[in-house]
Amino acid sequence: MFNKVLPYGNVHIADQIVSLIASLAIVEVDGVAGTVTDLKDEMIRVVNKKTKQKGISVEKSEQDEISIDMRVALYYGVDILETCKTIQRVVKQEIEAMTGIQVNTVHVKVEQIKMKNA
Repeated sequence: MFNKVLPYGNVHIADQIVSLIASLAIVEVDGVAGTVTDLKDEMIRVVNKKTKQKGISVEKSEQDEISIDMRVALYYGVDILETCKTIQRVVKQEIEAMTGIQVNTVHVKVEQIKMKNA
């Protein structure tokens, strides 16, 4: 949970909202097929009934900055490094613009390559 103190009260932003913003931000990035998860993470999601976005985790530092870890699938033939740089930039910009929370790092782990459907 992230807290912001405003002139007329506090705003609380759930971790799930930050991860949702991150997952929506990468939808428009060319070459991204989506996020991925492993069986262990999927079982935890089912058992806990959490709305955490699959393949995305959010960590808060003591300085109220956040670090995002994303596990993604990319389409075959894309420039992996350039696509990951774009993911990092877009996720950082969207989260900061929508929440006012400083994003310290966006770690992208490419775990799958998929073929585009013709």
